[in-house]
Amino acid sequence: MDTEPHNVEALYNFGLVLKKLRDFDNAVARFREVIVYQPDHIGALNNLGTALEGIVNKEEALLSLGTASDLAPENFVFLFNLATRPKDFLEWESAEINYRKVLKMHEDLQARYYQLGQFIARYRPFR
Repeated sequence: MDTEPHNVEALYNFGLVLKKLRDFDNAVARFREVIVYQPDHIGALNNLGTALEGIVNKEEALLSLGTASDLAPENFVFLFNLATRPKDFLEWESAEINYRKVLKMHEDLQARYYQLGQFIARYRPFR
């Protein structure tokens, strides 16, 4: 890409395009470049986490999603991403905790209640 290396938003947008095209390896590389120049870029951290899923890098995906959520705790989308990803990696307890945090932030999200119910019905062991 012909751009100044320090043009963070251009790198970030390029990463978004690559991710949308499912070119996860290159998207991850662009988001990592953004984070080098701007370590608290929550969009890059969040998208790095979701792109890392595409290359099945569980630990780093969850770390990146968690960092984005920690930097913007009021952003329920980041928290929701953190809630939905652990179940994909068989970390049910963490997923359920984060689903419940999302619901505390936005109790009017009926779809999230439905998803939590579906999640519990499918993954929580019966007692």
